[in-house]
Amino acid sequence: MKKHGLNLSVETNGTIEVPSIIDWICVSPKDQLYPNSKISQITGDELKVVYCGQELSMYDSLKDGFYTPLLTTLLHGEFVD
Repeated sequence: MKKHGLNLSVETNGTIEVPSIIDWICVSPKDQLYPNSKISQITGDELKVVYCGQELSMYDSLKDGFYTPLLTTLLHGEFVD
C-alpha cells in the first residue's frame, strides 16, 4: 500500500506497540474497562479518551507522547470540557 503512495493509520487500545510502518496512530485506552492492562503504545498522533466518569489524571503520563492529546471526551453523547 505504501509503495502506491497510501498512508496507513490505525486506532488501537494501546496494549500492543504499533509497528513503525504506520503513519498515523490513534490510541484509545480502555483502562477503565480493563484495569489490569498495561498501555504499551505511549506515543502517537492522537490520544482519544471516552469519558465515563473516571479520573482523567490517569492519562497525564501519556499526554506528552501525543500530537493531539485528549482529543475527544464524551459523556452520554455530549462533549464535555
